[in-house]
Amino acid sequence: RQNLQQGKKQQASKSGKMSEQDLRNMLQQLQQLKKEFSQKQKQEFTKEFNRASGDLLRLSQEQEKLMRQTQNMSSSSPQMGQAAESQQQQKQQLGRIADQLYQLSQKTFFVTPEIGQVLGKTMNSMQRALQQLEQRNSRAATGQQARALGGLKIGRAHV
Repeated sequence: RQNLQQGKKQQASKSGKMSEQDLRNMLQQLQQLKKEFSQKQKQEFTKEFNRASGDLLRLSQEQEKLMRQTQNMSSSSPQMGQAAESQQQQKQQLGRIADQLYQLSQKTFFVTPEIGQVLGKTMNSMQRALQQLEQRNSRAATGQQARALGGLKIGRAHV
Protein backbone atom coordinates (compact mmCIF):
# COMPACT_ATOMS: atom_id res chain seq x y z
CA ARG A 1 0.00 0.00 0.00
CA GLN A 2 2.82 2.39 0.87
CA ASN A 3 4.55 1.63 -2.42
CA LEU A 4 1.34 2.36 -4.34
CA GLN A 5 0.84 5.62 -2.48
CA GLN A 6 4.39 6.61 -3.31
CA GLY A 7 3.88 5.68 -6.97
CA LYS A 8 6.18 2.69 -6.89
CA LYS A 9 3.99 0.30 -8.85
CA GLN A 10 6.68 -2.27 -9.59
CA GLN A 11 7.69 -2.59 -5.92
CA ALA A 12 4.03 -2.72 -4.91
CA SER A 13 3.43 -5.56 -7.35
CA LYS A 14 6.48 -7.41 -6.05
CA SER A 15 5.38 -6.94 -2.42
CA GLY A 16 1.88 -8.10 -3.31
CA LYS A 17 3.21 -11.26 -4.92
CA MET A 18 5.38 -11.96 -1.87
CA SER A 19 2.38 -11.46 0.43
CA GLU A 20 0.31 -13.75 -1.77
CA GLN A 21 2.99 -16.44 -1.60
CA ASP A 22 3.22 -16.05 2.19
CA LEU A 23 -0.55 -16.49 2.47
CA ARG A 24 -0.42 -19.57 0.23
CA ASN A 25 2.31 -21.06 2.43
CA MET A 26 0.29 -20.31 5.53
CA LEU A 27 -2.78 -21.89 3.96
CA GLN A 28 -0.80 -25.03 3.13
CA GLN A 29 0.50 -25.22 6.70
CA LEU A 30 -3.03 -24.83 8.08
CA GLN A 31 -4.35 -27.50 5.73
CA GLN A 32 -1.56 -29.86 6.83
CA LEU A 33 -2.34 -29.17 10.51
CA LYS A 34 -6.02 -29.83 9.85
CA LYS A 35 -5.17 -33.11 8.12
CA GLU A 36 -2.90 -34.19 10.98
CA PHE A 37 -5.54 -33.25 13.56
CA SER A 38 -8.19 -35.16 11.65
CA GLN A 39 -5.96 -38.25 11.43
CA LYS A 40 -5.17 -38.04 15.14
CA GLN A 41 -8.88 -37.74 15.95
CA LYS A 42 -9.68 -40.75 13.77
CA GLN A 43 -6.98 -42.76 15.53
CA GLU A 44 -8.41 -41.80 18.93
CA PHE A 45 -11.95 -42.74 17.89
CA THR A 46 -10.72 -46.03 16.46
CA LYS A 47 -8.87 -46.77 19.67
CA GLU A 48 -11.97 -46.01 21.75
CA PHE A 49 -14.19 -48.12 19.47
CA ASN A 50 -11.74 -51.01 19.67
CA ARG A 51 -11.64 -50.75 23.46
CA ALA A 52 -15.44 -50.79 23.68
CA SER A 53 -15.64 -53.68 21.23
CA GLY A 54 -13.08 -55.67 23.24
CA ASP A 55 -14.93 -54.91 26.46
CA LEU A 56 -18.19 -56.11 24.90
CA LEU A 57 -16.49 -59.28 23.70
CA ARG A 58 -15.13 -60.06 27.17
CA LEU A 59 -18.50 -59.29 28.75
CA SER A 60 -20.21 -61.51 26.19
CA GLN A 61 -17.86 -64.37 27.08
CA GLU A 62 -18.49 -63.84 30.79
CA GLN A 63 -22.26 -63.75 30.22
CA GLU A 64 -22.13 -66.96 28.21
CA LYS A 65 -20.11 -68.67 30.96
CA LEU A 66 -22.55 -67.49 33.62
CA MET A 67 -25.49 -68.64 31.52
CA ARG A 68 -24.00 -72.14 31.22
CA GLN A 69 -23.44 -72.26 34.99
CA THR A 70 -26.96 -71.03 35.73
CA GLN A 71 -28.46 -73.51 33.30
CA ASN A 72 -27.15 -76.41 35.41
CA MET A 73 -28.15 -74.98 38.81
CA SER A 74 -31.05 -76.22 40.84
CA SER A 75 -33.15 -73.71 42.72
CA SER A 76 -31.68 -74.97 46.00
CA SER A 77 -28.07 -74.56 44.86
CA PRO A 78 -25.89 -72.57 47.27
CA GLN A 79 -24.17 -71.10 44.18
CA MET A 80 -27.32 -69.21 43.21
CA GLY A 81 -26.19 -66.22 45.31
CA GLN A 82 -22.81 -66.17 43.58
CA ALA A 83 -24.52 -66.28 40.21
CA ALA A 84 -26.68 -63.30 41.19
CA GLU A 85 -23.60 -61.40 42.31
CA SER A 86 -21.83 -62.19 39.03
CA GLN A 87 -24.88 -61.05 37.08
CA GLN A 88 -24.93 -57.78 39.02
CA GLN A 89 -21.24 -57.20 38.24
CA GLN A 90 -21.80 -57.87 34.56
CA LYS A 91 -24.72 -55.46 34.52
CA GLN A 92 -22.52 -52.79 36.09
CA GLN A 93 -19.79 -53.49 33.58
CA LEU A 94 -22.28 -53.08 30.73
CA GLY A 95 -23.31 -49.77 32.28
CA ARG A 96 -19.69 -48.58 32.16
CA ILE A 97 -19.34 -49.65 28.54
CA ALA A 98 -22.60 -47.89 27.65
CA ASP A 99 -21.30 -44.73 29.35
CA GLN A 100 -18.05 -44.93 27.35
CA LEU A 101 -20.01 -45.27 24.12
CA TYR A 102 -22.29 -42.40 25.11
CA GLN A 103 -19.25 -40.19 25.69
CA LEU A 104 -17.90 -41.25 22.32
CA SER A 105 -21.26 -40.47 20.69
CA GLN A 106 -20.82 -36.87 21.83
CA LYS A 107 -17.62 -36.67 19.76
CA THR A 108 -18.61 -38.56 16.62
CA PHE A 109 -21.74 -39.59 14.78
CA PHE A 110 -20.43 -43.14 14.30
CA VAL A 111 -22.06 -44.23 17.56
CA THR A 112 -25.65 -44.60 16.49
CA PRO A 113 -28.76 -44.44 18.66
CA GLU A 114 -29.38 -48.08 17.74
CA ILE A 115 -26.32 -49.09 19.75
CA GLY A 116 -27.74 -47.33 22.78
CA GLN A 117 -31.11 -49.01 22.28
CA VAL A 118 -29.57 -52.48 22.01
CA LEU A 119 -27.43 -51.92 25.10
CA GLY A 120 -30.45 -50.61 27.00
CA LYS A 121 -32.46 -53.73 26.17
CA THR A 122 -29.48 -55.88 27.10
CA MET A 123 -29.22 -54.11 30.45
CA ASN A 124 -32.92 -54.77 31.05
CA SER A 125 -32.42 -58.46 30.28
CA MET A 126 -29.53 -58.58 32.73
CA GLN A 127 -31.70 -56.91 35.38
CA ARG A 128 -34.49 -59.44 34.83
CA ALA A 129 -31.94 -62.30 34.97
CA LEU A 130 -30.67 -60.89 38.26
CA GLN A 131 -34.20 -60.76 39.64
CA GLN A 132 -34.83 -64.36 38.59
CA LEU A 133 -31.58 -65.46 40.22
CA GLU A 134 -32.59 -63.69 43.43
CA GLN A 135 -35.90 -65.57 43.26
CA ARG A 136 -33.89 -68.77 42.70
CA ASN A 137 -35.52 -69.42 39.33
CA SER A 138 -32.58 -70.66 37.26
CA ARG A 139 -34.66 -71.56 34.21
CA ALA A 140 -36.16 -68.07 33.81
CA ALA A 141 -32.77 -66.51 34.63
CA THR A 142 -31.13 -68.56 31.88
CA GLY A 143 -33.70 -67.29 29.37
CA GLN A 144 -32.99 -63.69 30.30
CA GLN A 145 -29.24 -64.32 30.22
CA ALA A 146 -29.63 -65.74 26.70
CA ARG A 147 -31.43 -62.53 25.66
CA ALA A 148 -28.66 -60.47 27.23
CA LEU A 149 -26.04 -62.53 25.43
CA GLY A 150 -27.83 -61.97 22.12
CA GLY A 151 -27.94 -58.23 22.81
CA LEU A 152 -24.22 -58.16 23.59
CA LYS A 153 -23.46 -59.87 20.30
CA ILE A 154 -25.68 -57.44 18.37
CA GLY A 155 -24.17 -54.48 20.23
CA ARG A 156 -20.66 -55.67 19.46
CA ALA A 157 -21.54 -56.02 15.79
CA HIS A 158 -22.61 -52.34 15.74
CA VAL A 159 -19.50 -51.03 17.48
